[in-house]
Amino acid sequence: MQLKNTTDWSDWFLRRMLSWACKQAELPVRQLKKARFTKCTRSFRGRAWYSEILVRVGPEDQYPVKFVRHSNAGRVEHDIQDPVEGLIYVAVHECVHIWQGQKPKRWQEIERHADRIGMQGVLEFRANRDSLLTKWMETPTRAAATTSPKVSVVARRAANAKAKLKIWERKAKLSEKKVRYWRKKVQYYD
Repeated sequence: MQLKNTTDWSDWFLRRMLSWACKQAELPVRQLKKARFTKCTRSFRGRAWYSEILVRVGPEDQYPVKFVRHSNAGRVEHDIQDPVEGLIYVAVHECVHIWQGQKPKRWQEIERHADRIGMQGVLEFRANRDSLLTKWMETPTRAAATTSPKVSVVARRAANAKAKLKIWERKAKLSEKKVRYWRKKVQYYD
């Protein structure tokens, strides 16, 4: 997945968070081809199209945010406490839109469904906030490259010479067998 990031969060944090958000939306991560994360002046915004998402999150002073959505059960109030929750909500919400676009079913309640799953993602995040943030913020460690001892040029050339000698001795043995075979054939016809 291509990731463009102009926020204060690290790329590896966003990749791990986005992987978790895709699981919340039941979207395979490989279906998401491009994700952009930017700052904005409001609390949060997002867009989704084809296999790309845009997530925009505002500064700390824009939180907490309360907003109302209408559902079949009536008015539902949502609250987002901080920028991390805003990031989670928009990421899950937009991943749901990517998932909806890949389904043959025509969705009647596209936004309601995405809002509901987005808030479920925020509630799941709140329940496991400390462990998720710890896991997402771990600095990635690359496996230490094993360096083999440097082999001298003379040793490499000697090993190459031994390998070539073995190949040519085998070819000589095979050619001797063929020469004997064809000599017998020629003698038969003479």
